[in-house]
Amino acid sequence: QGIGLLACGTLVISTSDNVVKLLLLRGTADIHPLLAFFAIVYALVAVGGYGRRELAPQSDVDLLFVTAQQAAARPEQVVEYMLYLLWDLKLKVGHATRSIADCLRLAREDLTIRTALLESRFVWGDDKLYAELKQRFEEERAKAEQEAQKAREQQASKQPGQDASAPELQVDFEVSRT
Repeated sequence: QGIGLLACGTLVISTSDNVVKLLLLRGTADIHPLLAFFAIVYALVAVGGYGRRELAPQSDVDLLFVTAQQAAARPEQVVEYMLYLLWDLKLKVGHATRSIADCLRLAREDLTIRTALLESRFVWGDDKLYAELKQRFEEERAKAEQEAQKAREQQASKQPGQDASAPELQVDFEVSRT
């Protein structure tokens, strides 16, 4: 009797999490040995299907490396080292390295990035950095929703009895006489 598909998927994700953590620890120790002992300056975040814990066979592993704003020791070398190791393992990896400010700015501009942040989950690193990202993201999302609601209410109050979501149709005719 084999294990169920759900249990198999959970095992694959758990194994992926552990491999990614170990490679990140190894990269940090090899490239920035002092960081390995004194400070973690980034958060490793799972996004996409990996973040939702819904990895299909042959799916890519989407990773977001969140950095502190203008951190003294940027993790680009560690990220590159880790990505090469993941590629050597024949994994398909999607990745981005961004500050919290970059994440928020790009989320305002791109629905795909906004959705990725909504469905993200913390894997390893500085959990306070990830908590700050989630808190600021949720604050911006709540503010945007309030502004949208206020705009809908204002539109409805300007034209009582008319559906606020329906666009107003204005047609201007010019009559030319020759």
